Amino acid sequence: MEATWQQIVSKFGQVHILINNAAIAMGKRVDELKINEVQQMIDINFVAYTHFIILFLAQTCLKTAPIHRFQIVNTGSIAGHMACSRNSIYCASKYAISGFVDALRQELLS
Repeated sequence: MEATWQQIVSKFGQVHILINNAAIAMGKRVDELKINEVQQMIDINFVAYTHFIILFLAQTCLKTAPIHRFQIVNTGSIAGHMACSRNSIYCASKYAISGFVDALRQELLS
C-alpha cells in the first residue's frame, strides 16, 4: 500500500481528495469461515482504509494548507449501522469504519 501511495504522489503530487472504496463480503456464517477469510475481510474492509488515511494525513502539505482544501471520503455500508445475518465479519469491519471515522473527525476538529 505504501508503494502504491508513493506511485500516486510521485505521479500527481499532493493528494487533495482521498476516496476509500473497497470491500469484500463472503456471505457466510461465522462457523463456515476460515480465519484467513476473516483476516482478508478485516484487512480490505478496515485496515486498508485506515492505512490510506494515515498516509494521506502524513502529507506535509496538510500541516500548512487550509484544512478545507483536503477531503476524505469513506464509502461505507448500512452494515456499519445495522447487522445482517451471514455477514457478521463484514458488518464488524463496517462498524469499525464508522467508529474510526467518528473518532477521526473529532481528532481533526480539535
